Amino acid sequence: MNGSAWKQRLENSEIPALFALFLLTVAAFWKIALTDQYTWLDGADTAFQVAPWLQEQVRQWKTGHFPLWEAHHWGGQSLIGRMEPAVAYPLNWLLPLFPLENGHISFKLLNWYFITIHFMGAAFCYALCRDLNCRRVASVLAAESFALGGFVGNNNWPQMINGVIWMPLIFLFLLRALRGEGRRWWFHAAACGVCGGMALLAGHHQAPIFIALAVAVTLLFWGISFQTWSRVVSTGVIAGLFGGALAAVQLLPAREYYHLALRWVGSKDPVTFDQKVPYTSHAALSFHPISLFGIVVPHVEANISPFIGITIFALALIAVIALWERIEVRLFSLLAVFGIVLCIGTYSILQGVLYAVLPGMEKARNISFAIFVFQFPAAMLACFGLDAALKGSVPILLMKRIGIASLGFSAVLYLLLIGRFTFEPDVAKYQTGVPLAALYALLFGSIFLLWVHGRIAQRTIGYWLIALLLFEIGNVTQSLYPSRELGWNILDGLTHHEDVVRFLKDHLEDGRYDVNSLNLPYNLGDWDEIDQYDGYTGVTVNIMKMAFNINSRRLFGVRYYVANKPRTEGETPVFQSSSGVNIYAEPPSFPRTWAVKKIEVAKEELIPGLIGDSTPEHLRETAFLTGDKPNLETCNGEDVVTYRNVRPTSYIVDADMRCKHMVVVGNTYFPGWTVRVDGKPTRMYEVDRALEGFVVPGGKHKVEVTYRPSSVFVGAAISISALIGLGILGFATRAVRRQ
Repeated sequence: MNGSAWKQRLENSEIPALFALFLLTVAAFWKIALTDQYTWLDGADTAFQVAPWLQEQVRQWKTGHFPLWEAHHWGGQSLIGRMEPAVAYPLNWLLPLFPLENGHISFKLLNWYFITIHFMGAAFCYALCRDLNCRRVASVLAAESFALGGFVGNNNWPQMINGVIWMPLIFLFLLRALRGEGRRWWFHAAACGVCGGMALLAGHHQAPIFIALAVAVTLLFWGISFQTWSRVVSTGVIAGLFGGALAAVQLLPAREYYHLALRWVGSKDPVTFDQKVPYTSHAALSFHPISLFGIVVPHVEANISPFIGITIFALALIAVIALWERIEVRLFSLLAVFGIVLCIGTYSILQGVLYAVLPGMEKARNISFAIFVFQFPAAMLACFGLDAALKGSVPILLMKRIGIASLGFSAVLYLLLIGRFTFEPDVAKYQTGVPLAALYALLFGSIFLLWVHGRIAQRTIGYWLIALLLFEIGNVTQSLYPSRELGWNILDGLTHHEDVVRFLKDHLEDGRYDVNSLNLPYNLGDWDEIDQYDGYTGVTVNIMKMAFNINSRRLFGVRYYVANKPRTEGETPVFQSSSGVNIYAEPPSFPRTWAVKKIEVAKEELIPGLIGDSTPEHLRETAFLTGDKPNLETCNGEDVVTYRNVRPTSYIVDADMRCKHMVVVGNTYFPGWTVRVDGKPTRMYEVDRALEGFVVPGGKHKVEVTYRPSSVFVGAAISISALIGLGILGFATRAVRRQ
């Protein structure tokens, strides 16, 4: 192939643009990409939960287990059922391919994992823009805005942004389905749903809920505009079915878990799945209207940055004024307005009505996070605006007015700054948002007017604007990342308690430790693979109902208490750490498994009180049950039970029983655990309101206990069927189109 052919192929390739997007992503996140001095992990949720969750997943993958169950907090809880750890999200499956550092997942690796998320979002947005026939440079600009700024660029919860980045692909296939001809639209509708399913697999329910609302608005708009209601309804149904089917491997165990769990939502008390999240939680997390100035003025924000910058705002305005006849411009304009009205929450009647009447809407309590429903269409409008300007489809007079307006806005801001410095110099010098906005407006207006007057070449204006947008984004994205030099006050806790971890690993055996969460709030159980009684994570109702008395700690084998001070005066620590955290011995607790000879039946709500009032000797001999009572035998002698061969989703109990008694295991009872005594299935009972129990006959027996939840296996079958169905649709409709 000669040089001209290679040049032609390169010009037709998208690889250079994608490479440029990668470089822009690295530049925007240079603090964590190119140095080891900053981190995105130094936050309560990211350090306490996210890093330990990813560590637990990597550890299990590396030992050959799919991470379904997490055994190190609250007596064991479903890992896949919690949803937020995103164990079914394919991107997380790549993390185990990399080596650990001192037994832990590398913070540098997590930085690049975070950067990869943003690059994926940029690539997806670029694909949508190109599918709408926009020029490469305009598409790169929109992708840069969507993925490197705004919500995606400034949110540090990967389970959130992993869902949001699928929005461009969802709309790519949605718009193809709505405007397509022939039978190919079936495939596009199904692909739209599959991308929505990926957003659900990403970990958090809020982003998919907000995206679903945007899709619903799009379908309604398209039906009203073209009166193609059969196509609109069919597209919505197909997308919904395929989206739910692909995410079934996550949704079914999540539904099982959430119906048995508590959720802390900022209200007076935690709520169960069947209880509605109080609207006060939504109101507290609404986007304050004053923060809307933050769309063009950096660092004016509440909960999350709304900033898109002068460049995107001005180009989007050009699209709205000059290209209103284009259906996509009207659609994305509507979505941008809808996103603003939605995210201001309590200041909007719309959000209140949706909360009241729409099933599931009340679960999305951080309504300010819906700001991405505005930022995504704003980036698309900016793409249309720049693309039209490059094609000469925008009146010169309008472009001049936009440039002059930008300079005027800059002048107004500078006048305000002069006044502020005159009367309040000590305050004004710490205000960075307004001077930055004034500078951005000055630069944009100058560049734009120079281009209009021919002083900047047509072929380079896109690069100028991309560089200016990177300058705008660069002063917001990563602006709050803490420096190692100043101390990672939260994240450092994961690595500053090595002596505590060593002591516990040497002395716990099959027991657990309890912790004062004010002194050590991290999920060290997951991070360091030691069993902790409580944790900074979700928990099922059964253990919470009995969690806070001394006998429940005995039943769960709590042997040590980790805190700065003892529970009661006069106790001396058995270990004093260099970090100031001490370890205190708890009153004698039970082993991980034991046998009981008696069973008492009581009402569910009474069992926690009965346990609290019982003596340790009574608890060791007796199990409290609700419902059916198995018949046990009476005999002399002591049963011997041994807990061994513990794996993430299984363990073995060797039982030498004098006669037919019940074996109790100090793990949380949860659906999906199966018991086989010498290979024969037997029933698992919920003992003492929260523990596992099963009847074992007299003699020596091997009991195998395994977590095999039908919700996961049925969900996986449905998810695989969705992928197979998408492939069949793609092959069949492609063949029809060729004919």
